[in-house]
Amino acid sequence: MMTLLNQIMLFLTLYSLSERIVQSTRCEYLKNITVTVFQEKGEPYNQTINGCIEDIVFSEEKNVVTALTISRQNITHLEKYSVRNMAYIDEIIIANCVLQEIEAGAFSNLPKLRKISIGFSEIKEIGIDVFNVLEELQEFRIHNTDLDTIDKEGFASMPNLRKFYCDINKLEYYDSEWFTNSENLEILDFQFNKINSLPERAFFDLKKLRKINFNNNEISYIEPNAFEGVTTLESLFLNYNRLKMINPDVFTEKFKSTYFYINANYLNYLPKELLDKLTVKYISLDNNPWKCPCLEFVNRWLNVSNGTAIKSDSCIGSNLPVCLYPKQFTKVCNETIDEDVTKEYLSNLRNATKHKTDLNPYCFRLD
Repeated sequence: MMTLLNQIMLFLTLYSLSERIVQSTRCEYLKNITVTVFQEKGEPYNQTINGCIEDIVFSEEKNVVTALTISRQNITHLEKYSVRNMAYIDEIIIANCVLQEIEAGAFSNLPKLRKISIGFSEIKEIGIDVFNVLEELQEFRIHNTDLDTIDKEGFASMPNLRKFYCDINKLEYYDSEWFTNSENLEILDFQFNKINSLPERAFFDLKKLRKINFNNNEISYIEPNAFEGVTTLESLFLNYNRLKMINPDVFTEKFKSTYFYINANYLNYLPKELLDKLTVKYISLDNNPWKCPCLEFVNRWLNVSNGTAIKSDSCIGSNLPVCLYPKQFTKVCNETIDEDVTKEYLSNLRNATKHKTDLNPYCFRLD
């Protein structure tokens, strides 16, 4: 049997060996990399680096490096231990670097790192142990990339993560397991992707969410119980998607949001049962193919519930259609999808906007 002393000695030996391996990693693939260095004191400066990015390579040894910007550099990948051993680094920005891959452990021993932003790159996948090992990370953004895959639990068990922005990428799905045990998230932003649905219990463990943004995606269906566990938000954004209906069962109980945006979908109506569950202060309804009796019903609901329909200044026009009556004229809101109303509305909308160049292109879903 190994004695306690022997166990301790073995542990220290293995630890020392692992430290030597880390220190021997020279990141020789990083050559002539220019970074902008921000210090606790003094002005930012540019420095060219050959090798791993760490505190010891910077010229101002007595100063504290608090942030780095790496922009327009020929970096196609980041290997393990590429950015490491920076005691006070708070923020890292990587942009326009043709970055295609980040290995697990690329960011190592950065105990005070709170923000990372990666943009305008060719990265397609985020694997596990790339970012979820950064326990102090509070804000993450990845934007304008080819990202289409995030490994399960890619951002799991991150107790300090508050803001997550994943915008202008190529994701076709959303997976709640990405954020398992990251229960302090307040903002989720996935606008301008290709996400086609929201799954059951999409945000169940995220009790502190304030803002959810899925504007400008391809969402055509929201699973039952998608918003289970979410009862109060500041803002819910679902503009410019492909929703033809929102079933009442997407909310398992009363749901309250200060702002609720559903512009530019294919909605003919909102079910009474859904409205009975909703409490909103402001709702944005414009440029859906509403059946007129159903839009009138929503407006009456707003009047009774002290809600307000808001309009976007960039989406207002005197000739834009607001709603249509069904071919079988009725003043009653029949809670059914009417494809004829939708087709006629979109045709009228195309004609009305044909010569208007000052309108925001995302005011309408015409495709």
